[in-house]
Amino acid sequence: MATAEKILELARKELGYKESPANSNKTKYGKWYGLNGNPWCMMFVMWLFNKAKASDLLPMRTASCGEFMRESIKLSNWLTQDYQPGDIVIFDFPGNAVPTDHVGIVERVEEGNAITIEGNTAAGNDSNGGQVMRRTRDLSLIVGAFRPAYEEEGFLTGTLVKFLGALQYFASGEGAASLPAMACMARVGAFQSGTAHPYYLYGDNVEGWVDAADIGDAEEATPEPAPASDGETTPEAGEAAGSKIVLDAEVGETLMAPVLPETEIPVSSQLVLVERPIRIVEVTAKSVLRVRSGPGTGYAQLDTLPPGQQVPILEQRNGWGRLYSGGWVSLKYTKTL
Repeated sequence: MATAEKILELARKELGYKESPANSNKTKYGKWYGLNGNPWCMMFVMWLFNKAKASDLLPMRTASCGEFMRESIKLSNWLTQDYQPGDIVIFDFPGNAVPTDHVGIVERVEEGNAITIEGNTAAGNDSNGGQVMRRTRDLSLIVGAFRPAYEEEGFLTGTLVKFLGALQYFASGEGAASLPAMACMARVGAFQSGTAHPYYLYGDNVEGWVDAADIGDAEEATPEPAPASDGETTPEAGEAAGSKIVLDAEVGETLMAPVLPETEIPVSSQLVLVERPIRIVEVTAKSVLRVRSGPGTGYAQLDTLPPGQQVPILEQRNGWGRLYSGGWVSLKYTKTL
């Protein structure tokens, strides 16, 4: 068995591969399959699942997009909408009478397009271009898809895990800004399949998106929860060491935002964060977005979020969204992913 993310990880490693010599259809995928020198988009898919030891998840072994589609329909595992990461999609490109021109694997779906990883494609030659590439395809070009019975993805929301220590990212996608984070126990707050940093963790030393490789199973012996403190207080923003000038998006004014000291204030990793997010949003403010103690501008400021940061929303109230940290942000300055 394999997860959709495992197949996508293998596919990403093949990005940039080209047939050699050019226009020959000769590849390592065709050599493995036994039909080297023939169009190889479907052979690339077969090779990936074989590499993952998951060939049994496919409807058949074939180098034909048409045969693959017909067998998927026969097995009643053929979808024509609501595509997901890991789906194997068949394309019908305009300009010919063949309804099954090409195949790709969905990495994600956004704004009416499927982002796919495909073999034997190129700009200007969609279905026989000789390269492994990431392509953006209009959903109208997809005839349908086969969805393998993948193993469930990794850790479920609310699971206590061991963060091994590395980087935490402001967003789940490639190229996101990051900060170093020390190892600690943490809870899984959200999961974004098909992204570079798919897990959102919340714990003592981490609150952000992390790589799957930086997460391990929690130890069997779980420490006792720290006793609650009736007199616990949170320092005011002005008490933090140092400050810097930023422009606040919420009210359009300049303010002094704290530069936090290097010593981190621990947050109990034993908090049982089992709520599932109702959505994941990205900050669209031109500068920072205030995090407040309640759903409104009359509540105290707790923190700020930079533009581009992605956070799970647990609850929505009067245009405000609640974060795992307990703070609230104005959803007016975010977009839903």
